[in-house]
Amino acid sequence: IPASVTNITDQAFYYCTSLTSVTIGTNVTSIGESVFGACSSLTNVTIPDSVTSIGEDAFEGCSSLTSVTIPDSVTNDLSSSFWACTSLTSVTIGNNVTSIGQDAFYYCTSLTNITIPASVTNIASYAFDYDTSLTGVYFLGNSPTPTNDSTVFSGYPYPDPPYTDPATVYYLPGTTGWGAIFDGLPTAPWFRPNLQILNNGDILIQFSGGVPGDLYDVEESSNLLTWTVATTNPANAMGSFSFEDT
Repeated sequence: IPASVTNITDQAFYYCTSLTSVTIGTNVTSIGESVFGACSSLTNVTIPDSVTSIGEDAFEGCSSLTSVTIPDSVTNDLSSSFWACTSLTSVTIGNNVTSIGQDAFYYCTSLTNITIPASVTNIASYAFDYDTSLTGVYFLGNSPTPTNDSTVFSGYPYPDPPYTDPATVYYLPGTTGWGAIFDGLPTAPWFRPNLQILNNGDILIQFSGGVPGDLYDVEESSNLLTWTVATTNPANAMGSFSFEDT
């Protein structure tokens, strides 16, 4: 879609079942409702930083779409935008989205984890309902509202009784509003080091709640005042380092 285009109107490419890839021009500001709905072969889409709004059902039923990056320029609530994207495994939500709307990622059955930016202050009903592979929801900011809407991760419309996503909600230390349960799911601090001294004297440090692929530092100190990085490793990788006994 060339740079001369500024707006893609409702249902422009709806049900183009053989469309596999889309690059949207850098002057498009709005993606309308159901623009790529039911494009079941679409595996890749590039959304430029010019886009400020993604309409309802914009990518609904794109069952081959595996990843999507929502740029920081997007400010609307993404209601129903990606529901039934059953192959979606990676989602990046821009830092200016303040609300995640109803059914935004409903029935994304391959989604295993998602990070919610600190800008999000509200999550609507059924936003992540029936995401049967979702195991981790990682919040970068304070607890959004409401905190007791059990339909966000389960509920309508089926099965009976309602299904609950098998996820844990992780929050960063220092953020506020978190209880033992958030919208029906258990919560836990994002970083919880579990230290074990092995038989050979090595120290094993495990972190629960790390986002796969993200990098984490392990630091050491001889006086508890000055810390230096001992090693940096991805959350899903093994690494080794040594300390001097001081």
